[in-house]
Amino acid sequence: MDRRRPSGHRILDHTSEVAFRAWGRTLCDAFAEAGKALFSVMVDLRGVRAREWMDIDVQATGPNDLLVEWLNELVFRSDVENMLLSRFKVQPFGEHDGHLVLHARCCGEPYDSDRHRAKLQVKAASYSNVSVRKTENGWTVEGVLDV
Repeated sequence: MDRRRPSGHRILDHTSEVAFRAWGRTLCDAFAEAGKALFSVMVDLRGVRAREWMDIDVQATGPNDLLVEWLNELVFRSDVENMLLSRFKVQPFGEHDGHLVLHARCCGEPYDSDRHRAKLQVKAASYSNVSVRKTENGWTVEGVLDV
């Protein structure tokens, strides 16, 4: 984890897909940074304005599965609603029927080919090399995106 910044993300070298590492002081911060990492693979985030908010809820049996479900829901929403998201407010995780529950407020705007510089099309988050772990400075999450 980069000790100079409390939260962040980095795109990592990977043989056939796109790997990422995201971190934050809290698990919520790390999941929010994973959302930013996902969209930074798809588009230059500097050009995405905070215009529309949406609520996103996902649940899974454990933290690794929750990370994959979270990212896949973001990909789904982006595809179906033609949205680019750049701000993520992840609330502390809850529990329901033995599942972890994530609720987030996400902000962005509809994709505009005249304004947004598209990069790669992300198909899905993979279960390959997914990791959610506590570190001495907070939390780090890692994953692989199928492009």
